[in-house]
Amino acid sequence: SEWALLKRHPSEDIFGVQIAAAHGDQFTRCAELLEREASVDFVDVNMGCPIDLVVDKGCGSALMTRPKKIHDLVRGLTRTLSCCITLKMRVGWNKNVKEAHNIIRGVEALPESSRIAAFMIHGRSRQQRYAKLADWRYIRDVANGVAHLRDDTGNASSTVAANSADGEAASWAPRIPIIGNGDIYSYTQWEANRVGSEDHSEESKAAGVETCCMLARGALIKPW
Repeated sequence: SEWALLKRHPSEDIFGVQIAAAHGDQFTRCAELLEREASVDFVDVNMGCPIDLVVDKGCGSALMTRPKKIHDLVRGLTRTLSCCITLKMRVGWNKNVKEAHNIIRGVEALPESSRIAAFMIHGRSRQQRYAKLADWRYIRDVANGVAHLRDDTGNASSTVAANSADGEAASWAPRIPIIGNGDIYSYTQWEANRVGSEDHSEESKAAGVETCCMLARGALIKPW
């Protein structure tokens, strides 16, 4: 039944699929099928799904706790697929220990990372699922660099404080685009998250670093 989702209509000028697995070799075998049987512009890796049925199998958000598996799947996909590859994740397993920036930094250190087109971050942890507001401040901090990361109080996080002892960690900023999502139901929310402020003045836009935004469930909840 999953193959029906891979049928591309002639009117779809941009078409991608998201795949989920628990091991690098499973991702690679799936990629071989996609490369041979489907016509896609990009393949997205699911490292964000929070539901028990997926996580209990080691898929979705569970991958965020296994950096080696992430590196294995990146190597397998980049050697198999000819299309773009994106990785979608959450901020971490729980809201108090945010790991997305560490995962991104680890992937960017791989020689194969040049094939990664973007990282997508859903602003909630796995344990939050879809409860409470998405943490857009953290998404923007990741886009700006580890040295700027803050905890929920607005102070530099303990993770960053520990990593900032060496200059390399303090100055690191991702070179691959970061796309954020979560709680975008209107144009005003899109603008606020894009520029990092509820203030839409030119001064605010000039001072803020723009963040790429992605529509997810909001497109189904309020399609108008």
